[in-house]
Amino acid sequence: MKSNGRGFTLIELLVVISIIAVLAGVVLGSLSIARENARVKQTAAQLQELRHAVNMYRIDTGQFPPYTCDLSCLESEDPLSTNVANHAGWRGPYFGVNLSDYTHQWGGHLTVGSGNIDTSDSDIEMYVFVDDDAPGTNSNDNSGTIPNDSMQKIDEILDDGNLLTGNLRGLGQFSTAPTGEFIYIVEN
Repeated sequence: MKSNGRGFTLIELLVVISIIAVLAGVVLGSLSIARENARVKQTAAQLQELRHAVNMYRIDTGQFPPYTCDLSCLESEDPLSTNVANHAGWRGPYFGVNLSDYTHQWGGHLTVGSGNIDTSDSDIEMYVFVDDDAPGTNSNDNSGTIPNDSMQKIDEILDDGNLLTGNLRGLGQFSTAPTGEFIYIVEN
């Protein structure tokens, strides 16, 4: 048997490989965008969940949780899972995870606290600080920095779409929220 022997030329093989590489790049780019959008939606859901827990605490006890649960908050100090102030109306736990272990999708920490965040008035606000520091570290960790475009998307989901105004502030435009972090005012 004699075969014709006509196969693919080097040019034809290179063209096919190039087309496959371009298609793979398009697919991987789409997957990356979808993954980032999922992170945004999950973090927005976490903030809504914390807002709900804080509001339930306030309805039961008549005041905001008494303690800011920072990077090293012990379970016994977590106001949403333990009745730290011994309120008679406390019907918790309001949150199923210790706040010291609660991280957003970029690896930073979610902190609940209260204070005068909006200095245009004298009211005390309850807030969730979306920190870029991982739990159990210090404020110099910065390993969980949120991309600015993702902060903008979270603001569009939860608030007015403007990180300079409303209940969600960030991009370094708010004195207590440097770039890569933001504050979500729960109630004032």
